[in-house]
Amino acid sequence: MFAALYIGIGMAVAALALHRIRWAFLLVLFLYTTYPRLLAVGVSGEGFALSMQFVTLTALALVWGLLLVLGDARVREGLRLLRQHKLLAVALVGVFATKTLATFLQGGLPISSISALVNDYLITLNVVLLALLAVQTRRDVVAVCLIVTASVLVNQAWAFAGMIKGSPLLDGLVEVSFRTEDDFDPSGRTRTGLYRVMGTFTNPLQLSTFLCLSVPLVAFAFRWGRQRRWIAGVALVALLPVLFRTLSRSGLLNLGSVVGAAVLQRVFRQGRFARSLRIVVIAVVLIAAVGSLQLLLNTVNRAILDRDLDVTQDASTVERLAQYVIVGQLITASPRVLVLGYGAQRNLATSLDDLFTLDNYYLRTLLEGGIVGLSFLLLQQLALYRLALRIESASQSAWTRSWALTVKLHLVSLFVAMMFFSVPYFYLYYYLVAGMSVGIYARMERAAPERPAKAMLVAS
Repeated sequence: MFAALYIGIGMAVAALALHRIRWAFLLVLFLYTTYPRLLAVGVSGEGFALSMQFVTLTALALVWGLLLVLGDARVREGLRLLRQHKLLAVALVGVFATKTLATFLQGGLPISSISALVNDYLITLNVVLLALLAVQTRRDVVAVCLIVTASVLVNQAWAFAGMIKGSPLLDGLVEVSFRTEDDFDPSGRTRTGLYRVMGTFTNPLQLSTFLCLSVPLVAFAFRWGRQRRWIAGVALVALLPVLFRTLSRSGLLNLGSVVGAAVLQRVFRQGRFARSLRIVVIAVVLIAAVGSLQLLLNTVNRAILDRDLDVTQDASTVERLAQYVIVGQLITASPRVLVLGYGAQRNLATSLDDLFTLDNYYLRTLLEGGIVGLSFLLLQQLALYRLALRIESASQSAWTRSWALTVKLHLVSLFVAMMFFSVPYFYLYYYLVAGMSVGIYARMERAAPERPAKAMLVAS
């Protein structure tokens, strides 16, 4: 039944995309941002599952491939724009290629690894290419941000309903695959007797990560949504109480980092700090960072080496810290693993006997792609930051400068999120922002030669 339903959904999305790819893309984006595992159904004994989002994104990828074969001008233009940003293009392809090579060298390509690689492609390179194809105007960019805002509102309403009920709303009804019962609650739904809201997700950390990654896009929608800005305003006002009730410390740290970065950006740009005072601020930040790192290393030493930390007081913190030591041991098992990693796997943590859980996307990338894969991931973020600076320096309008700030704040949120959350599909927004940024910069370049001509016309 579900297979027939998914085939029908995929065909409908493909048909819509061939006629109106912009609307098909926005529809799939809403499904993915609202609940990435909607109607996930297991279809194999190796843990492979199909979800509505997987099917619809696959349909869009096939449409993109068909348009490429047919020589569609929009596809050729999108590829040309991506090739212009060589550093970003190489980094995007590099992560995927490294994981694929590492998977093959590790022992071939079993169905679970193929599934993981396909999923990886769909939410990374595929999203960049679709953004270049479907997001063509400023109105499209605002529409994407409003779609993310609508998803935030859906999750906030779901969370508030859960607060009133005191338990998950319609728990178990939306996701219908691979639900296991254990003697403990690995999702951490309760802490100190309080219900932790989850929205439409299955874990409070998933909701907090989604909200924090969405904040810069929602703020952009509030600034430029015009008549619809009240929608984004409601989402921003409801953000803090919902985020607080997730009881996610990483979420609060993430939000604080984004707000702090926004304030510093505004203060520094307006020149309210003298150069000497700026140096003092930077020095304080560096000292705080070094002190925090020292504290982290001391805690790891107490937890792992000296066994002098009470695990029962905060097991989640100790487990997160222990991952750095365990991943270090796993990745140095052999020179090949150190360079290329273990390859892509659907359940990476459980497939490695020494690792019970994995809560860090950088560590996940290190395990899947080794030092090479992690280097390409960091290179991606550096390339997008440089692109944001180019947009900001070349911009002649408040709109593009606002987008440059949105990209930089999104990168701040992304960095914090990746330190505490390893589920790959939550980082689709990063690749969405990257694709839209390439398109925005290209439109700025096309418009640049027109300004002198207009000025000469007015003068004459």
